[in-house]
Amino acid sequence: YALIERTKRIAAGDRDAIRPLAHHGTREMAALSTAFLDMATKLQARSDSIQTFATHVSHELKSPLTAIQGAAELLRDSGGAMDEAERKRFSNNIVTDAGRLNLLVRRLLDLARAENLEPSGESTTLGGALALLPIDT
Repeated sequence: YALIERTKRIAAGDRDAIRPLAHHGTREMAALSTAFLDMATKLQARSDSIQTFATHVSHELKSPLTAIQGAAELLRDSGGAMDEAERKRFSNNIVTDAGRLNLLVRRLLDLARAENLEPSGESTTLGGALALLPIDT
């Protein structure tokens, strides 16, 4: 029952349980144990990658949100005392940071779609792929 206990520990989040069993029993159980260990290792790596990605995305989203909130609060609280140029500058900051957020969300959606794509088996030339990329100037 070592494999069953190990799977329960892994399911509970025990990273130390992701290691080979001392005794496998039959060849079939050894193969099953090895396959399960490989799967658990890959899932853990994927989980770590998602956690790191979420941390980075949260930071990238927070910066423009904080800037938008600050500019909006200044306009709300002191907009009447500002001259037209100052109000326009803060309004432009809000629009610019909202654009950054929109771009981040579009990139996240593109990434989510790309993650769900199945390999097609088609090939392409590097030049053809590069020609499809937008050029920032």
